Amino acid sequence: MSELLFRNLIKTTIEERKLVLSWRNSDRIRLKMRNKDIISIENHLKFIEGLKNRDDCVFWLIYIDKIPIGVASDTDIDKKNKTCSGGMYIGNEEYSGYGIPALYYGFKNNFENNKIKENVYDVLKTNKRVYQMHKRIFHARDKYETDTEWFLYQDTETYQEMKKDLEPKMKSFYDIDKVIWD
Repeated sequence: MSELLFRNLIKTTIEERKLVLSWRNSDRIRLKMRNKDIISIENHLKFIEGLKNRDDCVFWLIYIDKIPIGVASDTDIDKKNKTCSGGMYIGNEEYSGYGIPALYYGFKNNFENNKIKENVYDVLKTNKRVYQMHKRIFHARDKYETDTEWFLYQDTETYQEMKKDLEPKMKSFYDIDKVIWD
């Protein structure tokens, strides 16, 4: 049995923040981001401190059985209209297969606990594999696209389709029996 923990980035230690920055600045992650620049430690720490004064976004350090494996985010949070955007990456390459449960439980938290009605997110067109994963596995639908990005969404209907399909697989494939939001 495994425990999946999402810890708010503002609650992390300096060592954990440095780990997140090392993942974010790695070519494997950085080159799949909108901002492909190397981020300085000063800017990174200032960004995390600034999160304490914001209610439009939250960033999570993801752990599996107390091992940090990646980062998830909820951004563009609109509490009035019950919408948000999101993102996620697995930084610890040994756990690359855990992107699916991290996304699944992130969607579950948004739709069931935060009562989100629509989650819109973008995928760079250079990342076609992730686009196809969202369509096939997470039942995402196309919202619109630009020259460089696809914008996908989930609403309560697509969330229920995804949940019906994925809920049994989370237990059998990943053996996750506990999910904690801290």
